[in-house]
Amino acid sequence: MPASVAALLRVFDVFNLSIDAFGVPLSCLQLGSFYDQLLFLVFMPCVLGLGILLCSMTAEVLAKRTAASLKVCLTQALPYLLYVLFFAFPLVSSTAFQTFDCEEFDGGSTRFLRADYSLDCNGAEYGRVVYLAWVAIALYPVCVPLLYLMLLLTARKAILAEQPTALSRSLTFLHRDYKPSMYWWEVVEISKKVRSVVHCRYH
Repeated sequence: MPASVAALLRVFDVFNLSIDAFGVPLSCLQLGSFYDQLLFLVFMPCVLGLGILLCSMTAEVLAKRTAASLKVCLTQALPYLLYVLFFAFPLVSSTAFQTFDCEEFDGGSTRFLRADYSLDCNGAEYGRVVYLAWVAIALYPVCVPLLYLMLLLTARKAILAEQPTALSRSLTFLHRDYKPSMYWWEVVEISKKVRSVVHCRYH
């Protein structure tokens, strides 16, 4: 792995929340293999997001005693969903890109994954890991910036006019640190991290 990529991954790791840090061995969670860990990291934010949305819908029903509007519930849950993505993005992204970091032995005849030396990069199991890694890259480094951009463009008029709407208030996490005219800059910031990894990897 190029030194520049390793340095960038170390930056990602600063923001990572390790499961081991909570005193729960990965083996107890049946997450002993690299594949299981990556699978957990990819889908756990989705489960948390669904839980947040369900709580929002339940609160809406209890408050109004009527059927919950999906749009209203999504808007109310959006700030919490953005926080989940904020913490999940660097963790999932760095782990997914580690999939392509294999160390060669015996003059290149054998290759093992640096993150899990029990995984043979020439074996069939590694193919499953690579497939999952591409799913993770599609969902997070690709789709998350696009989601940010779509949401910010939808709320751009309210942000530029500084006349908050329910949606623009829900997106405060993304634009509060920038001038109204630069409301989209968070998309640039998150995309720069992804481009740096890709550029160093393939150039």
